[in-house]
Amino acid sequence: MKEMSEPVSPVFDGDLLFNEANWADAIQSQTRLFSFDELNRVSEGLRNDFYHGHTNDRKMPEIRPSKELASLLAPYQDRTIGYDLPCLISPRKPSCGRIVLCAQDPLRKKDDAPGQVTVGTFFGIDNERFRHSYRHYPIIWQLVRSCVEAGYEVWLTDAYKIFAGKNVVARDKALDDLCREVLQDEVARVSPTHILALGNTAAHMLEKAGFTDRFSRAVHPTAHQTTKPYWHLKDATQAYEDNRAGRQLAKVHYYCRQIFGTDEPTKPV
Repeated sequence: MKEMSEPVSPVFDGDLLFNEANWADAIQSQTRLFSFDELNRVSEGLRNDFYHGHTNDRKMPEIRPSKELASLLAPYQDRTIGYDLPCLISPRKPSCGRIVLCAQDPLRKKDDAPGQVTVGTFFGIDNERFRHSYRHYPIIWQLVRSCVEAGYEVWLTDAYKIFAGKNVVARDKALDDLCREVLQDEVARVSPTHILALGNTAAHMLEKAGFTDRFSRAVHPTAHQTTKPYWHLKDATQAYEDNRAGRQLAKVHYYCRQIFGTDEPTKPV
C-alpha cells in the first residue's frame, strides 16, 4: 500500500525576500532594545510565518529585553508590552534603493501577556490573512508590493519602538528618548531614498529625530472622515469605483503620490 506523503505547506508571496539582504546590518539599530541573537531568532520564526502562514495554535513570539530596556520597563510590568520587529521586504534583484514606511507604535490589546514583550510586525505583514484580506491591512501590503515590484526594498518600522499602553512611552522621557535615538540610528543604517510617515504621531517623532526635510506625511489608513472630499482622493488623477476594491486602490495611489508624486512608484532619476 502506497504511503501518503506529508502535505506541503503553501508558500505565500514566495517571489519576495523577507528580512534578507541588508536586514542583518540595519537591525543592529535595535540592539539597545534587544540582543541581535534575540532579534534574529524572532525574525527566523516570522519568516516562516510570512511564507507558510500562521498555524491555528500560534501565539505571538516573546522577546527578552536588554538590561537597559528592562530597567526602563520595570514600572510597567503589570501592562501589556509590545514591540514590532522592523522588517525588510525585498525583490530578488533590488535596483532602486530603499523606502521606509513608518507607523506609530506596536499597538497591543490590554489582555496580551502582561509584563512580557510580545513581538508583532508592521500592520501584521507576517500574517498572510492580514496582508490580503483583513480590514485596512491589504492597502498597506499593496503599497509595499507595488514599491518592491518597481525595484525598491521597503523597510517597515514604528516611530515608537515600544508599546506599554496609550501614550505611556511618549510621556516617559527616558523611553521616549531611547525610541528617538534608536530611530535615528535605524534611518542612518537603512539610508532610504524616501520616508513616509503614516499619521501625525509617526511624523512628530520623525521631526524630533531630525528628519523634518527627509520624510513625507500621510494620513493613517484608519482615519475616518465624514465630509467630502475624502483624504484618499486628494489630488486624485482618476475616478475610482465606489466599492471596496475601488476605495482600496484609491488609497494605495494616494500613498504613492505622497512618496513619488505619482499614482505608481517611479524609479529615482
